Amino acid sequence: MIGVLTVVVVAAIAAVIAFYLSASDDSANAMKDYTPQRQQAAAESIVAGLNTHDPKNVPLLRNTSAVPDADADNAQINADIIAAMPPPGCRYMLASVTDRGDQGVQKLPWFSPHETRRFDMTVHQICPGQTEVERTIGVLAIPSGMGGYWAEASLVVNP
Repeated sequence: MIGVLTVVVVAAIAAVIAFYLSASDDSANAMKDYTPQRQQAAAESIVAGLNTHDPKNVPLLRNTSAVPDADADNAQINADIIAAMPPPGCRYMLASVTDRGDQGVQKLPWFSPHETRRFDMTVHQICPGQTEVERTIGVLAIPSGMGGYWAEASLVVNP
């Protein structure tokens, strides 16, 4: 009986110590890495959405609040998406993803200024009867507010 009680007390003390050490770790609230695999998956999803020619299918953060500015905010986000879409009858094929790293604090549509990360998608624009054209589309990500993960929020179209 005393042996079992000792094991329970030692386990409880170890649990308290482990909790204290993890709670006091400064990196516990740090942003997660924005890995090449995560960027690749996001790029594939964004390109698939762009190829539908419907801004609603492009997975970027939207203003889902009930504030009066929500429609205007989402119109700006949709305008940026439309500017990045392939021409009618054409589609994109993802060629590569390049991590551009930390971009500092930036103001994006409907968001307060946030730290941003960027990656560039190199796509081949394929149109029937035409030579493929290479384009670069930047993707800006901001902290999602959910567990230190990055969320794709805006597209940057290079002419």
